[in-house]
Amino acid sequence: MESPHVSNDEPGSGSSDYVEWKGWVDQTPFGLLSAGEAAYFTSELKDVRAGQDGIRDVLEIGYGNGSFLAYCRSKGWKVTGTELDPGLVQAGIDSGYEVFAADRMDQLAGRTFDLIAVFDVLEHIPQESVPAFLIELSSSLREGGKMIFRFPNADSWLGNPLQNGDPTHVTAIGYLKMTFFALQSGLEVVAFRGARRHGFATSVANGIYALVAGPVISVSAAIKRALYFPGLPVVLSTSNVVCIVRRAGASR
Repeated sequence: MESPHVSNDEPGSGSSDYVEWKGWVDQTPFGLLSAGEAAYFTSELKDVRAGQDGIRDVLEIGYGNGSFLAYCRSKGWKVTGTELDPGLVQAGIDSGYEVFAADRMDQLAGRTFDLIAVFDVLEHIPQESVPAFLIELSSSLREGGKMIFRFPNADSWLGNPLQNGDPTHVTAIGYLKMTFFALQSGLEVVAFRGARRHGFATSVANGIYALVAGPVISVSAAIKRALYFPGLPVVLSTSNVVCIVRRAGASR
């Protein structure tokens, strides 16, 4: 089955120019997992409880430069990845990971996963293709499994630089649109929140920001939400948002 991941006719997608612009491979070694990234992923997965026995098997869609693949390996999880760019696919293979090209999702037929991670991918997919993409992914969820998504926050101006700064981003997503996509795909939203803030494990500056500026921004955003969007759980305090879903009617 051909995955509706990033289409090859988008500006720069799947090209060496895009990979170079992102600073992958040449500027940052493939699979590099910094202490800051490890701490970030641990924080981001705190409210993910996948499967009766926890997380064992992970699928990452669009693994980029491989930092989350490396994180999964460090946790002892079996991880599989898909990517659009042939160079990144080869880099993953050379690093000993089980990875496939994005258009070869058929190689995953019959396999199921406790966790499917989709970081910074959904915004690359044309809006009309998102439900089919989610349905395809959900068929690979194990009983009790979860999917975690991260994408630019379309409900806040804070997400604009990330959404509009990448020429391959074609779909802006906020809370209401994501819940509609989930409904269309037989999924239910377990959590919709701001992405975790990087702390001292990343840098002193990030740690101070998380301690000082983060709470101020959160309070300000809460006031604005109460004034302009009462009762609507939109996120106004972060540039990226995270959404965790499961199959509708699945046990927690």
